[in-house]
Amino acid sequence: MKHLSLMVLGLAICAAPAGAAAPVKKLPAGGLAQIASLASKIEAALETAKWIEQNSRKKGKITVKLPSSKATLEKTLLKLVFVKRGVEATGSVCRVVPFLKVEVPGSAIEGWVETDVQINVEVNLDKVVVSGDTDYKDTVTITLPELRIASAEPTKNSDYRITYGKLTSSKVEGWRGRALREDLFKEAAAKAKKEFKSDLAHYRQVLVSALQKSLRAKFPKLRIHVK
Repeated sequence: MKHLSLMVLGLAICAAPAGAAAPVKKLPAGGLAQIASLASKIEAALETAKWIEQNSRKKGKITVKLPSSKATLEKTLLKLVFVKRGVEATGSVCRVVPFLKVEVPGSAIEGWVETDVQINVEVNLDKVVVSGDTDYKDTVTITLPELRIASAEPTKNSDYRITYGKLTSSKVEGWRGRALREDLFKEAAAKAKKEFKSDLAHYRQVLVSALQKSLRAKFPKLRIHVK
């Protein structure tokens, strides 16, 4: 059976600046309006997936041109793109005396980086559960899956500083300085991911509230609960 592939939807939201003393409790300015629009995107994604599924099987007035790859639709994902700004990381490397494991004086290379980290979050729409109430026919409960961090990566909006000790230089050990810089960017991304992970539950709750409000407005005769 032939199917079409479904493009992943994207939305950019800026998270709180790095270095905050406590996990984010409020969305950034304008963030509430942005994340509220996810409700319509979820509805559109589900409707598109349903249309693809139906029209890839039936023959009629609507003709669907299928790719020769015969790919099947395996997942329907909503992709959320957050950006955590100004994440810093510092570190150093040096040469050591063999066997003694003592630092060679003047050989230290110190690094500092600051970068905006893009955090890609996925919602698996295939795991959205819709259930009715056996006693109250007008009551519908929709359960959303957990948000999942797919990846975290430094953006091009970055800055760094590498300094070399008295007994070394960029000409002699530039490769070591570049390696340190790359490691620090990875460390900054990991740091941002760890800090953001504690905020996932909050963002999910905002998404739940926005979707419930949207669906209740669209179907006023139903008692819709999203959790």
